[in-house]
Amino acid sequence: MHARRPAPRPGRAAFIAAGALTLLTAVSATAYIRFVTSGGSGLYWSSNTIPYTIHAAGSDDVPGDDSESTAIRLAFARWEQIAGSNIHFAEDPSKANDPPASGLDGTSFVFFDETNATGLFTGASQVVALTTVMFDGAGRIVEADLVFNGRDHSFSTDLSPGTFDVQSIATHEIGHYLGLDHTGVYGATMNPYASLQDTKPRSLSRDEEAFARAVYPAAGASRSQIRGQVVWAGDGSGVGGAHVVALDLATGETAASAITDSGGNFTIDGLLGGDYRVYAEPLDGPTTAANVNVSPVETGFGTRFVGGNASPSTISVAAGGSVSVGTLSVSPPTSAFNLTGVSPRAVRRGQTVQLYLMGTGLASGQTVQLLGPGVTIVGGASPNEGTLGSGASFSVQIAADAPTGLRDIVVLRDTGSGLEAVALPGGLEIQAAAPRVDAVSPALGGATGGDTVTISGADFVDGATVLFGDQPASAVQWLDAGTLQASTPAGAVGTVDVIVINPDGQEARRTGGFQYTGDPILDTVDPDHGPLAGGVSLTLHGSQFVPGASVLIGDSAATSVSVAADGRTITCSTPAGVSAGPVDVVVVNPDGSSDTLAGGYTYAAPSLAALDPAAGSTSGGAYVALHGDNFAPGSTVYFGDNVATGLEFVSQYELRATAPAGPEGAVDVTVVTPDGAVATLPGGFTYVLATQPVIDSVSPSSGSTAGGTTIRILGSGFAAGAVVLVDGVTASNVVLVSQGEITAVTPPGSAGKVDVVVRNPSGLEAVGFDDFTYTTPSSGFGTSSGGGGGCSLAAGTDRLPAAAPWLLWVAVALALRWRLSRGRRIGARP
Repeated sequence: MHARRPAPRPGRAAFIAAGALTLLTAVSATAYIRFVTSGGSGLYWSSNTIPYTIHAAGSDDVPGDDSESTAIRLAFARWEQIAGSNIHFAEDPSKANDPPASGLDGTSFVFFDETNATGLFTGASQVVALTTVMFDGAGRIVEADLVFNGRDHSFSTDLSPGTFDVQSIATHEIGHYLGLDHTGVYGATMNPYASLQDTKPRSLSRDEEAFARAVYPAAGASRSQIRGQVVWAGDGSGVGGAHVVALDLATGETAASAITDSGGNFTIDGLLGGDYRVYAEPLDGPTTAANVNVSPVETGFGTRFVGGNASPSTISVAAGGSVSVGTLSVSPPTSAFNLTGVSPRAVRRGQTVQLYLMGTGLASGQTVQLLGPGVTIVGGASPNEGTLGSGASFSVQIAADAPTGLRDIVVLRDTGSGLEAVALPGGLEIQAAAPRVDAVSPALGGATGGDTVTISGADFVDGATVLFGDQPASAVQWLDAGTLQASTPAGAVGTVDVIVINPDGQEARRTGGFQYTGDPILDTVDPDHGPLAGGVSLTLHGSQFVPGASVLIGDSAATSVSVAADGRTITCSTPAGVSAGPVDVVVVNPDGSSDTLAGGYTYAAPSLAALDPAAGSTSGGAYVALHGDNFAPGSTVYFGDNVATGLEFVSQYELRATAPAGPEGAVDVTVVTPDGAVATLPGGFTYVLATQPVIDSVSPSSGSTAGGTTIRILGSGFAAGAVVLVDGVTASNVVLVSQGEITAVTPPGSAGKVDVVVRNPSGLEAVGFDDFTYTTPSSGFGTSSGGGGGCSLAAGTDRLPAAAPWLLWVAVALALRWRLSRGRRIGARP
């Protein structure tokens, strides 16, 4: 753990009366520990609006931004959020540049004293910060100044090593600002000790909330009280300055505390209705008389529960009710017995942790109690009760759904004549898991703010605060434990961290998680031209585009606008144009900033360059791709005077359609876009009679697998524009010699027999099954011989030797029979 340093004692809390300055010396008998006047009146602000001014100089430790001011504002806001209380602050920035002072000057400053100009911090002061409070004789606060000791200590807003958290320290000091003294509740925000990089004081304990409900009650809000008197067991006289604590049995939390007056009387005010245990505990550490403005403080007695330490009483109080517990008798312990600390001080839900207690008189075998649901002392007689082990330690298991908050730790020892107790009020804090930020989407936005973003992560809690850099987001919505939505604040151009702070003060930070952009920059538009009819999908390239941006093409808005997450591209669809020619393209970010690419897009008439195929059957049905430019969805295509069917818009460069039936011969092909623009390709398509092609022979019937063999195909019904395929691969250099002859060059192929196909533009085709054989090129074979009438192969030939002419006739007969049995397939392409 970091070394703990004493947090401030209120330096000069005084009232103004004819210029006199009076120190705080008295104590009241109300809940928590409250500043009071010498006459016993508690301090409070009488106005419904409590002013403060954050000095513009800020902290020397946090240069370059305003995050310390934001942290201070969040601290003030936390005190405003207490249910049943009417605390309301109002920042007055009009004097933020005036010289700050810690005395009565009409302005309640919050500032960092970097050189001890105030003289409040003597020597190498261990005081981290302090608050001076000025008040009148009735206890009404008229001014307060909150001063950070910037000379002797370092502060940060990002939990930098070796620094105190500004928000945590400010939250503590604002308690003094409101009239609240230090508390004896170990884990409470008003505990008199501060730790480096500690965020726990950002939240408020129920002790501080009880103070707010009692001293600054909301109209119509109810609050409950428990009253009584702490007396000495011997003579029944009152015990002044005793610390009295109420423990909520429903949650196990420390609910509130009080200090008895000189007669031993106490009132624990600001409670919620419920069942409680009440005990008296001396301020003998970690909070002592030196940490509070209370006199006298009695510490010479042992901890005692109402009803006795063995079987404490349950004190039930209704909402808005007040209950007296009568007298609570205390006596000195038989020997030194004290509980002053625990390590660790906080445990997360779902953890099992070994806790080590600190104090005097603690020993193995003593009974330890940790009350409330969701807590199990490992090896104990019951979930909430166990036995101390060696080193005054015990193991505790925290359920995943255990209520969060401060739990009291109680240790009992049997003296033979009864049970003596020691307690550490609010000794252990049960925490929820810390939040985690995984992503921010979109990750960029305009510098003027107002962009809605989604923050993804884990363990977000309803009521979380979101910061973009040093400024809080607005309209924060908790959607679930992994999702928050927020509206960005205004910010300077550049990247900032995105911070989520849960209500318990724990935070998660996404470093550089959001980028504030300046004016958009538009570099190029792709494509840069298209039809007047619109409907073309564009991609705009540039930078600093923000989600929600709009695009103008000329004077008309583009549709289907989508901004990429990196802010470098926008996709959109063009609107219809007014007339052909170049127009400006404008990108407008949500904050109104814009950039224009002059003449960035040109509306143009369509053009038609080619069709594929360019011929087809007179009966129609050919599936044709039309190539050109500036085509548009919803266009119409004509083959001659007949309308094509099945039109598909592929892009502004290609349309596809099915040719209608037409007369033999060439016809014009026309594209008409929805705006009436026309593109015509004269004689662009040729209708041919649907003649069935037939293949009779292919020669040569074999060739190299490398391709390049010129083959001659004989048959009938071949038409201009026919294609030749060898094993399904298109041949090259196809030449129609006549309707009965066509030549082509084979493509590369795999060794073996393959089919040859002639396909006319009408779609009808002929297939020569296995009419061509791919052979592997060879460098030649040497001769071989053998006795007994063996055969030989001439080098580089496939001829059979003359010695076996009967083999040739057998092979020819078998081949002829196989071909006749298979025949030839003719017909339309499937």
